[in-house]
Amino acid sequence: MIEYEQKNKQLFVRKNSDPTKPDFALHIGEGTPPVFVAPHLLGAAHLNGVPSAQFFKERSHTAEVVAVDRWLKTKGIRLVVLPVPELLDIYPERFFSTIPGFPPKGGIDPYVRTLLADLLINDVEVEDILPAVSARKTDPGFYFFSPMDSHWSYAGRHLAARQVAQTLQRDPIIGMTSKEKPKFSVRLEIQDEGSPYLPYLKPEEIALLKAQGHPVRPLPVVYSVDGQRAAPSPTGPVLVIGNSFAPGLTPFLSLELNQPIREFFIAGSSTETIRELFRDPEKLQGVRYVIWVMNYLGFCVESWAALPPPISRLATAPRPQPLQ
Repeated sequence: MIEYEQKNKQLFVRKNSDPTKPDFALHIGEGTPPVFVAPHLLGAAHLNGVPSAQFFKERSHTAEVVAVDRWLKTKGIRLVVLPVPELLDIYPERFFSTIPGFPPKGGIDPYVRTLLADLLINDVEVEDILPAVSARKTDPGFYFFSPMDSHWSYAGRHLAARQVAQTLQRDPIIGMTSKEKPKFSVRLEIQDEGSPYLPYLKPEEIALLKAQGHPVRPLPVVYSVDGQRAAPSPTGPVLVIGNSFAPGLTPFLSLELNQPIREFFIAGSSTETIRELFRDPEKLQGVRYVIWVMNYLGFCVESWAALPPPISRLATAPRPQPLQ
């Protein structure tokens, strides 16, 4: 049974009997009908009645992303921002179908859309995968998230990799490998999304997990031609960075671009990866594209550590000339 409680401009949603532990919280923004903004899993930052426009103005990271984009362009590197939608952005109707006027026609997170629009206005390339995910969310067997945690599933990672690859392949230098003999392939293997220890389990242990309703099933795994699982490369023109969502993209992007992909991520990070790239510029040697992967909360709500001043100052500098 799902219960609802409105308090301090928040709508708390519970699927359990403990009133102190809501499963989700939605901010009710200004307007008629009210705008539902910023879905949060339990434990994420709550808005506590702060007016939605003010909150997102304070927490918007447009300036930081623009600064990073301009810094990379000074090095001849193109930035592609890949925001990963949250659970409730894709499946709001599964949780709130009984609320009048919900989900709203304008989307559940209009301030995310504002951030992405602001980035595009500032010449930052954004891969918006929400339309593609929403178009497929009712397909049999397709689920964007891992059943075991809040990270994206194999299917979600592959969908995003395919869209990013289509953008990067417009670059003739990146696209030339797509015409070569395939260097990667996909195998279906018994996997448990969210349980990396599965390959070490005995058959009888896997059978027990199945009996308990654990999601153990055949899932796609990317392999290179040498028979090894696709792993990040130390070299190459494409670098994937970000928080814990980033490494899931790398093998599928290798598959779609038919070339090894570099990777550098820090779980739970915001600007930490950028600061490390600034500190150690050798990590960018030979890089032509940086794909910055984080979830919506990472780009729009969570607090960020300060960028190095030589980067942050670029947010208000004149726009650089477009890269050729």
